[in-house]
Amino acid sequence: MRFFAALLLGFATAASASGPAADNDDSNVVVVHVEHRRVIVSRFNPEGTQLDDHVVSSPARPQSAPAIAFDGTNHLIVWIEEGDVLGRFFTPDGDFDGGLLRFTAGARTGDVTVAWLGKEYLVAWSGAHASAAAVTPHGSMTALQIFAPPEQVDGDVAVAANEKCAVIAYGNGAGSIRTLRLSGHSITARSLVEVTRGIAIHHPRIAQAPWGFLIGWSEEGESAWLHRLDGAGSPVGRPLPVVRKSGKAGATPYFVEGTARVIVEDAKFVDDVLVSEENFAGEPLQRVRVTTVPKGFIKGLPPLTQVAILQ
Repeated sequence: MRFFAALLLGFATAASASGPAADNDDSNVVVVHVEHRRVIVSRFNPEGTQLDDHVVSSPARPQSAPAIAFDGTNHLIVWIEEGDVLGRFFTPDGDFDGGLLRFTAGARTGDVTVAWLGKEYLVAWSGAHASAAAVTPHGSMTALQIFAPPEQVDGDVAVAANEKCAVIAYGNGAGSIRTLRLSGHSITARSLVEVTRGIAIHHPRIAQAPWGFLIGWSEEGESAWLHRLDGAGSPVGRPLPVVRKSGKAGATPYFVEGTARVIVEDAKFVDDVLVSEENFAGEPLQRVRVTTVPKGFIKGLPPLTQVAILQ
């Protein structure tokens, strides 16, 4: 039986490309994070006990922005190494399968994300040379030109998939969050959030929900918003504020895999929010405020860095 894991990347690292990421398989939670400029992968059992940790790669170049996905057999870990995107397969037993996968050479990458699409992985990255690739479980790669130059793909990039399509969310550097719908290798561009008045939008997040997808973002580091997408990736209704004008250090949404739960970080407070379709029609959100955030779930990370949820 699968269990779910979610990480809250705390306000100290919410804008950083070195925050942790988590995935799960049939037995354990697998967490990737950066320690001393190297990507570390750690396994935890359902009780939260750490089983082991491994250095993914030992280069002289600094590493950042790890991400991870599971294909039912192995995990694919991707990360940025001095601007370039690399990857490596990791088994549920705690071993590496094969050598390094190199997606770019001489790039200036800002962020990288990965998702399992059912038959292959999708790896996408932002920055000056934003692009993507499809990767089979055996490591064969196909380049995908999903971003049309000269469009700017700025900051975080996120992806989620269902049986119909994959939806990629990213900032375009012009005060808006955009989405791309990818069906097979066919791409449809959609502009989801258009903002005037110079409001800064950051940290796009996206997850599969029972009715389709949820996309989230933060505005000016103070407000967290959600928008419902249907199963084909099209926006439905109006955006829903989750935290509005908090005046605190930041408010960023994080999704719990496979559910309609959203973890919202707002400075020293954490909300666990259950989202339904009715919320977008005016029904109030169900939320539980978490006032005590565990420290040191992963060694070497600052306080208020993450919350692990197993269910």
